[in-house]
Amino acid sequence: MKFRINYSKVMSQADEISDQASQLASQIQKLQQMEQDCRSIWKGEAAEAFLAKLVALRSEMSQTRSQMSTLANTIRTCAKRIQREDEEAAEKAASLAASLGASLGR
Repeated sequence: MKFRINYSKVMSQADEISDQASQLASQIQKLQQMEQDCRSIWKGEAAEAFLAKLVALRSEMSQTRSQMSTLANTIRTCAKRIQREDEEAAEKAASLAASLGASLGR
């Protein structure tokens, strides 16, 4: 019986998304450090405008990281469910084939 998905490839893709989310988290931390550094050495209107953009960017990046993590988890959950259903269907098909073979063999 043919399975509907290549389970290992799908899980590998989910892992890649998780890895990218982790790398994004690292970049977010660097932005936080940059924000702290800027606040300590740069004052004035231009600094406030820059920091406002930096905070907005960090927020968007955090949201994207969260969505990527959620996506990876959803992919894993769906892939596991599909794999389980495919395995159950294969077992039922094998059982049915064995039953039919036994019935025809009489």
